[in-house]
Amino acid sequence: MPVSSRNSSSPKSSTPHADDRDRLPASERIYNELKEAILAGRLRPGSRLVELSLASELGVSRTPIREALRRLSVEGLVTIDPLRGMIVRTIDPHKVEDFYTTREVLDGLASRLAAKRISDDQLVRLRTLVEAMEGAFSRSDRAAMVQANMRFHDAVFRAAANDWLASLGRSMMDFVRLLSAAAYEDPARDAEVVEEHRQILAALEARDPDAAEAASREHMVQARLKFVRASALAETATT
Repeated sequence: MPVSSRNSSSPKSSTPHADDRDRLPASERIYNELKEAILAGRLRPGSRLVELSLASELGVSRTPIREALRRLSVEGLVTIDPLRGMIVRTIDPHKVEDFYTTREVLDGLASRLAAKRISDDQLVRLRTLVEAMEGAFSRSDRAAMVQANMRFHDAVFRAAANDWLASLGRSMMDFVRLLSAAAYEDPARDAEVVEEHRQILAALEARDPDAAEAASREHMVQARLKFVRASALAETATT
């Protein structure tokens, strides 16, 4: 059960910097470590979470483990299985489709607003992130590609300069990471993802709201279709 990973190349979350980790109360530190392990995919959906085993691995008593699992349960990242006990939440395909449908609308709106409001500095950042995605793809570094992908979308939401929209965007980030960690490996789709980000960037650089919204919505449509196809193939393989 690989929970801790000090050298992980997974996308960063809101967990404290390593230098501050030891100063946190044990319950907060364990909560951050378990949450990061789930979102980074080191604890896979369906993995059992046994208090005694986790306490032994992380070098703490069962009390901070129990408190961390309670918080993760409230956030919906872990759940109770009647037969197996506490497990990492499995991904419901229907909820994923709903998620992508919602993101299609929100990302489209964010890109439309960003095309009208984005600064030159923000465009430079987006260009840098697309180049980072291209480089990660060329060296088959999927973790780095996911990281650049998430930062790109966060930057677009910031460029939209709408606090309500930014708040909604932030609220989706944990689930985005969970999906990224559980995503099916597909180099062909990764190449499409890079190209779709190039198209979003081009529309933003042209300051074309219609094109920016269309490109962002199409990106989410293709992500949803990819998930549906991959889920169907996985289900067929197990029957």
